[in-house]
Amino acid sequence: MRRFVAPLALVIAAAAHADLNFTLVSPRAHANSQLHTSLGVFPFTDTVTTGAYPSFVGSVSGAPASGGVTLTTLADYNLFLTPTQIIANGFAASDLAPLPAPPALLDANAAAESGLEIHFSIEGPHHVELHSIESQSSNAEGFASLVRAGHHARHSEPIFLYQHDHVHGVVYNLEAGDYVLRLVANTSTNTATGAAASTAFYEIEFELFEGFACACDLNGDTFVDDADFVVFAAAYNELVCPPPGRGFTDRHAGCPADFDGNSVVDDADFVIFAAAYNELICP
Repeated sequence: MRRFVAPLALVIAAAAHADLNFTLVSPRAHANSQLHTSLGVFPFTDTVTTGAYPSFVGSVSGAPASGGVTLTTLADYNLFLTPTQIIANGFAASDLAPLPAPPALLDANAAAESGLEIHFSIEGPHHVELHSIESQSSNAEGFASLVRAGHHARHSEPIFLYQHDHVHGVVYNLEAGDYVLRLVANTSTNTATGAAASTAFYEIEFELFEGFACACDLNGDTFVDDADFVVFAAAYNELVCPPPGRGFTDRHAGCPADFDGNSVVDDADFVIFAAAYNELICP
């Protein structure tokens, strides 16, 4: 199995809100099928892993045929990156089309896969907006997920996981750290299981912004409640914004409790926090 990994150093425009400062992309389009009829065995296999920043495009297809029997496999992916955005889609399909005529179909199986795995790191609190995300499949597996990478990811649930969904305008808060966005479409067609057609599809438009979507939500749970008050009170007691590493977790790098950006957590920040605390739910 071939694997393509491309390290990308991203140049940030002056107006950028976030920095995908190190990105690894592992794309894969794979098609594999074997048609066995009374006339013989007809195999096909191909894998494509291509692309370079900012665009990755790959496509494979094959149609072993014997008389009135055709076994088709198809997989493709498209990915476009900017310093703050990930736009991607992929498709996989396998299909068996036997006709009631010679030669006799003895066995057939096929698999197709379109996959993108995107590793990136962020510094300080950010939020991600899913402008659009879709994952659909029929007799197949398709999903889009975002997970923490490294030691932070142990025993943790995905930040999001979409299967058989179509949504837009969803926001997630992200702490500083390493992340992996996985987009997968897997299909399988096999005469033994009776699955003659299988398709899967994914699509995503993903954008990063600095800071949590709700600034006073200091723990990223979409509420401004007592848990956030504990965090704010510690910063308010400290007054002067501490440098990273003085007893604060990653999400406090940059002193997010300093809502007005004057490098201290004082009464002006308390007024802002109190208003959000009174509302409870992030707008």
